[in-house]
Amino acid sequence: WKTCEDEMLKRETEQSAAASFSAKQVKDGFKRFIYRVLSGETGKTLPWGNLTGIRPTKIAYGMLEEGKSRQEILDYYREKHLVSTEKAELSFEYAVISGDVPNSDGINRILYEEVSEVEEHMVSSADLLSENDEYQYTGTCYVTYMSEDVLSVVYVEYGYLNDQFLESYVISINFDMQTGMALSNTNLVNMNDRFSIDFRERCEKQNGRISGLSGMSDQEITEYLSNKNSLIIFYTPLGMEIGFNYYDGWVTVTYQDYEKFAKQF
Repeated sequence: WKTCEDEMLKRETEQSAAASFSAKQVKDGFKRFIYRVLSGETGKTLPWGNLTGIRPTKIAYGMLEEGKSRQEILDYYREKHLVSTEKAELSFEYAVISGDVPNSDGINRILYEEVSEVEEHMVSSADLLSENDEYQYTGTCYVTYMSEDVLSVVYVEYGYLNDQFLESYVISINFDMQTGMALSNTNLVNMNDRFSIDFRERCEKQNGRISGLSGMSDQEITEYLSNKNSLIIFYTPLGMEIGFNYYDGWVTVTYQDYEKFAKQF
């Protein structure tokens, strides 16, 4: 190990004008050196480079809080941790709110949490795959509505196993723009069996017949709409979109007259 460390320091010195190294620089340089040596010996590289055991997106968010640009963070991933371009790009597929917005840091932190959830989901899913399986997970973030009062952000996510559709989710997050605080989705609309009957009727008119929904009782629909983990609810210029995630995917209905169902907040 001493020989490796000496060689690492030599290489790092050749690439930098600095006369000395901090403990962190030595540690990071040593990790890069070991990674390059093992990659050369085995002929294998890892998508996340030498970040094994570290949540990559935490680094990205910390650098965003420091005011680093998107390109600076991408360069840091690739140069300091040898992360592939594809994986580095994956860390940035979420909205970042800027400008004169109350609690903008808190809003961005909540929006970023979904990226961490996706990362954990991908890691846990990878453990279940066989050697020949290929699992892909894509997500797109949309700001569906933003006014002086409300901000709605939606993540639409799809999972594919060996190029075949496997799963899909919609995650909705709403904020009170006067305070910058996240709203509780289950507190926006009064959900009960009467609402579920109305939801079913509107869904058939707007979306046609959905087999998964047809097999549900009104009570089951109410349970999906009342559960914070399955409920989908967000504002749009047309009104409010309401629906839920379930075992076959997800479904939403447009409510232009949502105010008559809305709770006070």
